[in-house]
Amino acid sequence: YGVRLYSTDDCQISLNDIQGNTQEGASLLNSNHNYIGENTLGHNTQFDIHAVGYPGSNSSYNYIFGNRCNGTAISICLDGCTWNIVQGNRGTGNNDGIYLYRAENNYIENNELAGLIKGVNLFSSANNTILNNLCSEYQSGVFLSGSHRNNITGNDVSGCIQGISVQMSDGNELFENRCHDN
Repeated sequence: YGVRLYSTDDCQISLNDIQGNTQEGASLLNSNHNYIGENTLGHNTQFDIHAVGYPGSNSSYNYIFGNRCNGTAISICLDGCTWNIVQGNRGTGNNDGIYLYRAENNYIENNELAGLIKGVNLFSSANNTILNNLCSEYQSGVFLSGSHRNNITGNDVSGCIQGISVQMSDGNELFENRCHDN
């Protein structure tokens, strides 16, 4: 790990160069009210930024802002997390830009993502807001599988095989997205 917070609250991780680590660049495990901002992350083995919560103990109310992620499997992953804000980040050359797994009530806004497989990927995630993100050069710009009641609004998706793909996901709202040149 580059930087790891375990059951730690109210910390700030900012203006760091976090690259080439054997696990994750920055990791939050059951940690709340933290700020991860304006870091340069890349070429970490699994994730550049990984927030993890487990039933009964969560990673919530974290603010992930203005980070630059490059060349890692997943730029930013929220796994079992609630009420986080992921805003103004830039991810390039990653398999997944932002990946939500079993994540609820998170806010994903104004991120710029260009890479390989999925720009914003929701799997088994509900009640999230995906707003005004720029996704390009992916197989799927925005991808939902088994994810319900999410709001997908104002995203710009281009140069992908599939702009926005929704599979086995009910009650989602897709408004004012721009899907072009896919």
